[in-house]
Amino acid sequence: MARQFGARPEFKVASLLMAGDIYLAAGKTSEATEQFLAAQKAGAEPAANLRMVELLDRTGRSSAADQDLADVMRRFP
Repeated sequence: MARQFGARPEFKVASLLMAGDIYLAAGKTSEATEQFLAAQKAGAEPAANLRMVELLDRTGRSSAADQDLADVMRRFP
């Protein structure tokens, strides 16, 4: 579904976030990371950044999540 959604240029960024969310919910963290990083590059900041914070927190990397969250809050007050 996310791929079909992303076939339309105006929905590409949203589809990357959606795909990352689906992968994260399924426990596929590598795939989720790829999608969130692609969304960041496509301009979906801070949404993609916050999803990466969630991913880090869910995978037990709390200190990295805290640091990333602090960075996001500084960049996007």
